[in-house]
Amino acid sequence: MSNRFCKFLLVIAALLFLFSVSACQSEAKDSKPSDKPSKAGPLPVLVEVAQNEANQPGLAGKIEFEEVVHDFGQVLPNSYNDCKFTFKNTGEGVLHIDRLKGTCKCTVPDLDKKDYAPGESGQIGVRFHAPRYPGSTSQRVMVFSNDAENPKVQLQVKAYVQSDIKVEPEKMTLSLLKPDAGMSQITLTSEDGERFSVKKVVSAGEVVKVDFDPNNISAKHVFNPVVDMEKLEKYLHGYIDFTLNHPKTTNVRVEYSCLKKFETSPTVIILRNSVVGQTQERLVYLTSNYDLPIDVESISSDKDLARVIDKKTTKTRFEFKIAITPPEKQGNLRIFSDMLRIKLKSGDELTIPCRGFYVPEEKAEGPDEKPGIKPHKGHLHED
Repeated sequence: MSNRFCKFLLVIAALLFLFSVSACQSEAKDSKPSDKPSKAGPLPVLVEVAQNEANQPGLAGKIEFEEVVHDFGQVLPNSYNDCKFTFKNTGEGVLHIDRLKGTCKCTVPDLDKKDYAPGESGQIGVRFHAPRYPGSTSQRVMVFSNDAENPKVQLQVKAYVQSDIKVEPEKMTLSLLKPDAGMSQITLTSEDGERFSVKKVVSAGEVVKVDFDPNNISAKHVFNPVVDMEKLEKYLHGYIDFTLNHPKTTNVRVEYSCLKKFETSPTVIILRNSVVGQTQERLVYLTSNYDLPIDVESISSDKDLARVIDKKTTKTRFEFKIAITPPEKQGNLRIFSDMLRIKLKSGDELTIPCRGFYVPEEKAEGPDEKPGIKPHKGHLHED
């Protein structure tokens, strides 16, 4: 091999080496990451995929609360109290809270947003307005969401309204036979030493009258209420409200209750699956709450649908059986009604509403009956 040919091969080899080195450097430069953000990189795609998966119809959110009851403990009358209920979406889909509903205007719930991703937590704020009167109290907040297993969650807030005024007695049982209904004295005493006056006294139905001096400023007040006996018979359950100028407790209440002279059982007669002309029977009991003799003058009904078929009398109880016959239907109405009246020789009158519901037509006719044919009348049965 000549020297000239060897030199040619060396030149060719050198050129090939230089070409391969240049190609590698160019490839390395092209593969170097850019400092500029990419418009379509892999991270946004992954986020979008995760969001789409959470919103798939088959995936549902699940709401779990750390606690569903919050106890404020002792609070002042007419005070505002705030708390928060913390929850977390433990499901695989988006949790959507549709709405919140408080049981009354004194309980106001608040929520920052409605949608929560899987694993995301949130809080429901509740502002509770305590009542003016002392004693235990509670309210509820309903949470409606797309949680398939628990679409309605009940939250509860409770408290004890602490009064600085001691009321004696807090409740009274009155009597229609005792003088002044057996009403006792009412005493209001300041337990924190603050002197106060009474600004106003109100009784439900004006049953109880209380005389007071609005200029009397003292740590203790004693009252001698007077009962209107006629009004008490109309309003057997009620209260006496005192409005005060005490710095912390501005309202206190005394509740009262009273038994009727006579009462019936049942208080309402309901007839179901009634058929025109088919009589139903019911037992009615009339009882004396004060061991008074029961002397019945008459028993009747406004529409003459009911009649007495049997009766039995003891010293303090009167038992009678009535038969009620459903009347002809009035148009498409499925109900009928009547009023049973019991008059006593003492002048007292008791009433019992009667309501009946006709049996549906398809049930009344049966499989072998032709439409329009009514069942035979006169069959007695118990409902």
